[in-house]
Amino acid sequence: MFDDIYLFINLVESGGFHKAAKNLGIHQSTISRRIELLEAKLKIKLIKTIAYGRLELTEEGINLFNSTRAKFEELCLDLFKSCLD
Repeated sequence: MFDDIYLFINLVESGGFHKAAKNLGIHQSTISRRIELLEAKLKIKLIKTIAYGRLELTEEGINLFNSTRAKFEELCLDLFKSCLD
């Protein structure tokens, strides 16, 4: 699930499936499938229907993004600092 949340954060920051797929070097269909699995695990809908490549989050999606993004950044910073020690 950790990887799927990372994918979700990258998807939101990228603004769409195409850019996220390009950034991560994976297929758009892989991201879509993993987001669907994450939604099923969490039992919430994260993304509204997408039209013309536009990404729109549900309220739950916004909440997940806002709460997990800061934690991921903090974790990455801690890992980086531990590598320097």
